[in-house]
Amino acid sequence: FFIFLNFFVKQMSEKMMEEPFLPTFDSVKDIENKSKSGLFGTIANVFNSIVGPAFLALPYAILQGGKLTLAVVLFVGFSSCYVGKLIIRCMLEPGTSKIISQGHSDVAYRVWGDKGRLLVDILLIALLFGVCTMCIVLIGTSMNNLVPTLTSAEWCLVTGGSLLIIVTFAETLSHLSYLSTIGAISMFISLGLVLVDAFDNLENDMVKNWNELPFATSKLPLACAIIIFSFDAQPLLPDVMKSMKEPKKFPFMLNITFAFVSTLKAIFGTIPVLAFGNSVQQAINTGLHNYYYRITVSSLVVLNTLLTYPLPMFPLQSILHSIFSKYILKKFNKKLPEIVTKWIIVFSTTAVASSFPKFAIVVAFCGAIANSSLSFILPCICSIKLGYSYNVFEKIWQIILIIFGFLAMGLGVANVFLSEFNETA
Repeated sequence: FFIFLNFFVKQMSEKMMEEPFLPTFDSVKDIENKSKSGLFGTIANVFNSIVGPAFLALPYAILQGGKLTLAVVLFVGFSSCYVGKLIIRCMLEPGTSKIISQGHSDVAYRVWGDKGRLLVDILLIALLFGVCTMCIVLIGTSMNNLVPTLTSAEWCLVTGGSLLIIVTFAETLSHLSYLSTIGAISMFISLGLVLVDAFDNLENDMVKNWNELPFATSKLPLACAIIIFSFDAQPLLPDVMKSMKEPKKFPFMLNITFAFVSTLKAIFGTIPVLAFGNSVQQAINTGLHNYYYRITVSSLVVLNTLLTYPLPMFPLQSILHSIFSKYILKKFNKKLPEIVTKWIIVFSTTAVASSFPKFAIVVAFCGAIANSSLSFILPCICSIKLGYSYNVFEKIWQIILIIFGFLAMGLGVANVFLSEFNETA
């Protein structure tokens, strides 16, 4: 992957700047005739993305960061909802519903030109690749918990074969709306069983575990990085908005989804810590005390994650397919079928997942670098530069989010390396 990025940056940067990666639409009306998702299906897509694999690392994040992490969960949830609407605002012509930018990279191009688009596309590729890899890591870990006769790495390879079938027949996000609904229901059941098991153990040591949980620790930046990653939806939002039957309902959909998910994450992250204390695992489903709950939840997590994988895969596939088709195979007058790009993504993420199966570290690293940049720093800077801020108070709020993003990035990366070094030592 990094060899490809190096080639991509050095050899293709000048050619790629000649035209945008994604096809352009003049307005929301231009896409009305395409297959669309209703409000409920769109909420299911976004919910399934936010309440995805990283959700299971929240108890571990609170255990590592302390009580202050709860405030961080609510702050990041509110801020992510705001930035999600800000991204769409920056895509539109001021005062109209006309789409003049297709996503993060086009918005960055309007601010910094070629370098801005290149930076954002590299971050998007790295982030989406990391999300897909994390999905396979979680599936492999959960399957190893279910059937320990195969190692997690071996289960990751089996997972890759299963994903090939799913991505082969799924063509658009709208086709996934029903599958996302199934995945969202399975995640609801999983979270419920985790809480049931936690409540069964809550009475014994709840007060003790709460008192032992510090207000804040030196690993708070690591916890922040995990939380930021757990709200990973911004790269998907442009495609989600364009897949809606009624794009004008996008802000309402985002408010409902993020308000509910933020509250759910605060509750879900706290109760297992109160029940299990220091025995909380990086992925909470692998550390439940009740055997039958652990098996059931791990099975449902596998189902949900299999259905979540295509959500980040589609925007990644769009970018990579455009790169291969326009700037690599164009010399040979050949076209690359879209299905081949999907297979390349599945094979490469499976290879990385089977080689690096550390769930929480992968989540934190992606959250610290890619998510902090794409979810806080770059959207707010672009909004200020392009004049999309409504007033001076909104500019101040955006500056606060930019500072928060830089702090989360720097301190988060440092904590990831320190945690990995201490574990190795």
